[in-house]
Amino acid sequence: SITWPSDWDAGTTIQDSVLTFDPNLVTPNTDSIFYMIDESPFVCGDTATLRIGISSMEVADIDSLPAVCSGDAPFDFTVTGTQGGVWSGIGITDGAQGTFDPATAGAGVHTIRYKTPGVCFVWDSLTITVILQEDLTLTGDQTYCGNALPGTISADKSGGEFLVGWDLAALTIVDDSTRTFDPSLAGGTGIDSIMYGIAGQCGDTTSLVITIDTVDIPDIDGANESAFCQTDAAATVSLMSTATPGGTWQDLGGGNTTITTAGLFDPSIGQGTYQVEYTTPGTCFAKDTHEISVVGQIIVDIDATAQDVEYCNNAGNVDLTPFLSGTTSSTTGGWQITPHVPGGVVSNNQLVPGALTSGVYSLKYALGNAGSNCRDSDSVSITILPILDPTITPPGADTVCISLGNVQFVNTGDAGGVWSINNGGTIDASTGDMTLTGGGTYSITYSLGSTCPVDSTVEIVVEEPSDPTISDPGSMCAYDGVLTMTAVDAGGVWSGTGVVNTNQFDPGVNGNAGGTITITYSFTGICPIDDTQDFVITPVLDPTIDNEPSSDVCVADLTYTFTTSGDAGGSWSSSNGGVIDPVTGEMNLVTTASSGGGTFNAIYTHSGCFIADTVSIEITTPGNPSVTGMGPFCENLPVQSQVSLPPTSGGTWSSTPVAGAINPTTGVFDPSIAGPGPHLIRYDLAGSCPIYDTTTVIVEDLPDWDLYIPNSIGCEPLETKMIVESQGSPALTTNWSLSDGFTSSENGADTLTHTFLNDGNYNIGVYVTFANSCEDTLFRTNAITVNPVPNADFDWGPKNTTVLDPFIQFENLSTDADDYLWDMGRVSNRETPSPATSIDVNPFVTYPDPDSSSYWVTLIANNSGCSDTIVKRIWILDNFSVYVPNAFTPDGDGLNDVFYPNGKNHDNIEGSSEYEFMIFNRWGDMVWSSGIPYEPWDGTESITNNNVQQDVYVWKLKVWDNVNSKLKVMYGRVSLLR
Repeated sequence: SITWPSDWDAGTTIQDSVLTFDPNLVTPNTDSIFYMIDESPFVCGDTATLRIGISSMEVADIDSLPAVCSGDAPFDFTVTGTQGGVWSGIGITDGAQGTFDPATAGAGVHTIRYKTPGVCFVWDSLTITVILQEDLTLTGDQTYCGNALPGTISADKSGGEFLVGWDLAALTIVDDSTRTFDPSLAGGTGIDSIMYGIAGQCGDTTSLVITIDTVDIPDIDGANESAFCQTDAAATVSLMSTATPGGTWQDLGGGNTTITTAGLFDPSIGQGTYQVEYTTPGTCFAKDTHEISVVGQIIVDIDATAQDVEYCNNAGNVDLTPFLSGTTSSTTGGWQITPHVPGGVVSNNQLVPGALTSGVYSLKYALGNAGSNCRDSDSVSITILPILDPTITPPGADTVCISLGNVQFVNTGDAGGVWSINNGGTIDASTGDMTLTGGGTYSITYSLGSTCPVDSTVEIVVEEPSDPTISDPGSMCAYDGVLTMTAVDAGGVWSGTGVVNTNQFDPGVNGNAGGTITITYSFTGICPIDDTQDFVITPVLDPTIDNEPSSDVCVADLTYTFTTSGDAGGSWSSSNGGVIDPVTGEMNLVTTASSGGGTFNAIYTHSGCFIADTVSIEITTPGNPSVTGMGPFCENLPVQSQVSLPPTSGGTWSSTPVAGAINPTTGVFDPSIAGPGPHLIRYDLAGSCPIYDTTTVIVEDLPDWDLYIPNSIGCEPLETKMIVESQGSPALTTNWSLSDGFTSSENGADTLTHTFLNDGNYNIGVYVTFANSCEDTLFRTNAITVNPVPNADFDWGPKNTTVLDPFIQFENLSTDADDYLWDMGRVSNRETPSPATSIDVNPFVTYPDPDSSSYWVTLIANNSGCSDTIVKRIWILDNFSVYVPNAFTPDGDGLNDVFYPNGKNHDNIEGSSEYEFMIFNRWGDMVWSSGIPYEPWDGTESITNNNVQQDVYVWKLKVWDNVNSKLKVMYGRVSLLR
């Protein structure tokens, strides 16, 4: 036996001397297992002990960390569970502490593992993402004058964003990592930074410190040094108090002819207008110019009508130069204002109304310095008008309800203004009281002044209350579907029992019980308002019929009474012919089935909220098995369906004497199975009232017949007869279909006469209707063979065969022929060709007659008794030759009086248009010519017909060589002797 700790029983099995246990299912501990063979007086037993320790499984769950940057400081991982294990992975610099150095690991995703230290150790791992730490640098100029040209600032990496200490307007985009910097737009001088950063957990920001130095101010005053008399003493041109001193003066064109470098101008240089230039001494230097007039007498004249003399004290700066008339010696002098107000006149000629209070001021313009011998001045009075205050105090809320009636607006500034309103609103122009006449957004304006007009505007929204009137949904039943509620104006809130989906109502909220439910529709806000409506839900009654028949009901039962397990008071009816008592539910089966049995319904209905239940009842009546007669049929016909099925379906068909001649279910009759003769067909209806009907079908015998063709083979065109021969009932109608496309229907004819126009093999199909109504078809392949009539034709060569080489090769060009007969053209009084006749396809023939002649060659081509004949004429030509004498004596003695070319075949047909014989004298003149072969020259000139002189003449001959098929041109001399 085996002894086992009781708390280790879970999962333990013992099979004789084998114990199996699952350490995962027992409590961790150390204990013993004893195995004992029983000790007794009759058994020498023993006990063995096994000490087993079960340790707890260690736990390791590494605490997760977010992504870190490669520039972050090293840190230690932590674990929830068994401590003291070993850490490993890329980036772990201390395996005992779990120290991780992002810089050592580098950018990427790294797996970190932890192993617990004990016997039952476990592993855990996680991934940590190290993101590359950005390290940015900006480059560019770091020192600018305030008026310097733009410079370029570049970052060493794209994808970031430029930030500024200097004004953002100073930067212009070049590309993602480059900007231009314009110091003139930076917003001032001094030291500040341009920054560039890439966002993100491991982003970076860098900066470029930029110094913008102040640009020197070169402004020349010169108010007292603008005009001099020639006799005035030298004077130093003055600078503005804000100008940078210590600079250098020179003539505008360069040099110091007019003014010293210290700015001393001597009028003794003579009358005229002089331009001088001042350059400041600093690194960020600047320049200004001044015009000096040297005159005989200084004149200042002011025209007070040249421009306005009244200004609002919010007006912009006014240039005073237009007040100076054209007689004034110089316009570069200075203006003074009385009473004196600092900043009232700037830049010597700019009036600043905004620096002055309302009142009357005197403006004086003077030329010449204090010691001038011809100083002059003039003045003009101006008026500065005050700017009134049009400030409006709003009435409170900027949105009001029209129900308030009116709203009062108040001016907290200067009085005496006028109120106005837009958008068709109504407001009292003097008091600012607005009458609320309609909804909308209105602008209210308060206007002051005419010379210096000013106004102020505020806006107010007037709301009109929405119309919450609820549309009456009318009567509802508890089973109606969810309906959407509506009101005159949308946007309100629905509330009450049964409100679902914000704006819908569920009539079934109280089940079938119904009832009256109050629904509210309300608007909140500036103009709150609501409406209520009572929704009336009619209850729904129960119409359940509880005794629908489970099987057919026989009409002999007379009546069947339906009952309900639902609410009483309903009405009974039937919608498909059932006759039922509307109060008791009793159905009269006889009356209902008076037109035949079938399935009828019974309906129990409650009015009000209409609801009904419907059940069915099937009433059985004797069926109608009437069978419609059919046939007769020929025995070769396919299966035949009933002409019309019996009125009552579901019966069984049978036949005698051949039981399998009809399908017992469908009534389909098979004449081929039935065979010739009469067959009794019966249709049985089973059930409580069985009934049947019969009919007799006659099956006709198919005649023994065939197709006879007297002449089935012949030459094209072939006329033949096709005859239907029947050994039984004669053919009544034949319908023909031939493979040459011919079709024909011949009533009462058993013979077809037809002409096949083209050669070939033809199929015949015939459909025959016999006198006993049997029908049959026959199709015969290649029933007619029409042989083609040959087309006889031939050619020969050579065409220019002569008596010197009288051999001709004939070429047979016939088609559709398989044997031939040649007649080579035997001619009386001529030697016979060899061979005279031939049956060769392409015979070779010799024509031995020594004289030129033509032969009529005949070819007869034959094919299966079909023949064609062709006759062609061939020529055997004489040999071609030319003989021309070299002298003649045209003296009329009958001997050698004419001259012409002699020889054979000059007059051949092929060259009839080519022949030409010409005579030329020693000077190349043609004296005679002829186009007629063998026509002689008699020694006369062709035009005058006069005898030509004795001399040597040149002749030219053009003649066609019909043997070689070539035009020959020949020359020679002939001596004419007299």
